[in-house]
Amino acid sequence: SVAAPAAARPPEGPGDAADDEVVHDVVTGLFSQVFFEASLEKRVSASRRGLRPLSVAVIEVEVDVTGPEPHPADPHPVAEAMVAVFRDADTVARDDAGLFLVLLEDTPENGAVWCLERLRRRISETMPGHTTRAGLSCYPAYGFSGPQLVAQARAALELAREWPQDRIEVTAESPD
Repeated sequence: SVAAPAAARPPEGPGDAADDEVVHDVVTGLFSQVFFEASLEKRVSASRRGLRPLSVAVIEVEVDVTGPEPHPADPHPVAEAMVAVFRDADTVARDDAGLFLVLLEDTPENGAVWCLERLRRRISETMPGHTTRAGLSCYPAYGFSGPQLVAQARAALELAREWPQDRIEVTAESPD
């Protein structure tokens, strides 16, 4: 199992395995969707107060996308690549459907695209035959709340899926 970056892990303390399963994805050791969603609201609020940008990405990595049966990549090496590429201040999680969620603090759209491109390159270099697709939304340019940003990033991922190769798609939706 891949450990989340030290700065992204909750402090050690009393608790049981059930508590850990709420906070961490049991397959990868990354944060869970529950933890991501709780963190996102706090980060959006802090970005609003400090007038700082924030980016949210939803990512999938698949194998054999042009073949008869494309399927999700083994999540362990993908999680390892994410931990290596993203900063300790970023929140990397895996949702209940097996997609990866990334919250990039103090990161505007162009910086987020570069971060996702670094991930794409790392996966392509270390995991040949894998296709990385990502949907991206940014606060305040495209959304004003956590759920809105995630929904827009998921919609952008759907657009990226229309391509038979690696693709990073930025939402075109307005926050209005």
